[in-house]
Amino acid sequence: MKIKTSYIKAAIAVILCIIFLEILDRIVDNEIAKFDTFIYNLFYRTDTITIIMKAITFMGEAVTLIAFSIVALIVIKDKKLAWMVPLNLVLVSGINQILKSLIRRNRPGGLNLVDISGFSFPSGHSMSALAFYGFIIYLIYKKCKNRKLKIISITLLTILIVLIGISRIYLGAHYASDVVGAFAISLSYLIIFTSIIKTKFKSLN
Repeated sequence: MKIKTSYIKAAIAVILCIIFLEILDRIVDNEIAKFDTFIYNLFYRTDTITIIMKAITFMGEAVTLIAFSIVALIVIKDKKLAWMVPLNLVLVSGINQILKSLIRRNRPGGLNLVDISGFSFPSGHSMSALAFYGFIIYLIYKKCKNRKLKIISITLLTILIVLIGISRIYLGAHYASDVVGAFAISLSYLIIFTSIIKTKFKSLN
């Protein structure tokens, strides 16, 4: 059963990488502009919604994730496992920066409701949010004994991840394809990261 599970995880990770590469190929060939424009134009923008979206996007900011990493170091009793939280954040941030500097896609023009800099693909907020909060979800799933609390926590964090991605599109900081691509490659990375971590910590088995 364990062997079958590892094969399934590997297959999913590969499929997600293929999705990422397919999106990248369409970006290079300029075949995804209509999709990006269509998704961007779906949003109804008001001052109130913008304030909410800025608050949501803040949950994916580096300073926020670093602060939560410090909290994790304090809260998690197994200190070796606790250090995996900031390590995960450092790794995914490094991967994101490497991909951005290799691909070098320009940011969206037009309406930008937040200050933006650097390259666009894949979205750093979306990639970091999925990897960081996704790893927290994994730890909750493995370690939390209270079933109701587990379900509520996992559901809320999953919604937060999705909303952070949506906020980047709404605010004009990223194309929709930046976010989808970021989610795909980040989830692939997270599958690999958690699989490695699981072999190092018996408490996760």
